[in-house]
Amino acid sequence: MTVTLIVVRAVYFVMALQLFGWLIFDLFLGRPGWGRRAAPLAAVALVAMTAWLAIETNLMSGEPVSAETLGVVLRETQFGTLWVWRAVLLVGLFVLTLWRRRGAVLVAAIGAGLVLVLTAAAGHGGADGSTIHLIGDAIHLLAVGAWLGGLVPFAAAMRRPDAGAIAWRFSTLGVISVCIILATGAINGWFMVGNATALIGTPYGRLLLVKIVLFCIMIAVAAINRLRLTPLGDVAALRRNAQIETALGVVIVMIVAVLGTMPPAYGQPGT
Repeated sequence: MTVTLIVVRAVYFVMALQLFGWLIFDLFLGRPGWGRRAAPLAAVALVAMTAWLAIETNLMSGEPVSAETLGVVLRETQFGTLWVWRAVLLVGLFVLTLWRRRGAVLVAAIGAGLVLVLTAAAGHGGADGSTIHLIGDAIHLLAVGAWLGGLVPFAAAMRRPDAGAIAWRFSTLGVISVCIILATGAINGWFMVGNATALIGTPYGRLLLVKIVLFCIMIAVAAINRLRLTPLGDVAALRRNAQIETALGVVIVMIVAVLGTMPPAYGQPGT
């Protein structure tokens, strides 16, 4: 059951982050059309989230999933309430992203951002009662979505005649996003780990270290893009590196899916 939950969570996170990133790219860096391609992302995110609900219902109740147990979880738990709101948003996003109007994409991008905020509220950030932790986690997800979620349309845009201009603009977005990710990641790390002993002395902390190393590699690739490839206008290399960053990002999201099923390192014995 744990493996299934991890896979379902990973699929949901990838789709939700991509959904927000593609819509942001469409609004500020791309051309009309990318938003419409986000409709399948909203659909898959909803399916994965529904599977997540079923698994959590089974874990909470200890009984086979039924209409009765689902109803109890949806009505009487924070996870269920947040699931309902996210489901409503994702259904609305699926419809909105099929429209060609620019205004619809703007509304959809706001909705996709709200999905990420509610996702943060359904995780550790919303469970410990700390407003600072919740806000940090929400902003963290938004920044990750804007950068990681935009890498796929960015790679495709490197085939366009205006690829050079797009590269500079996306690079700027990446720098801003990375700074936010680092700041909010430090806040989240403080709440989830607390100290160096917990970072290296607990399973949660060691897996978080792996995530940090992979993120540093992503930053190194992004720095090469910003400082060398973008000034040279090497769009082929930029497209290749965007694909590498995407692959690293997916691995990081999978690690996040695992971390979400583990108890935080903070407060564990010996830390």
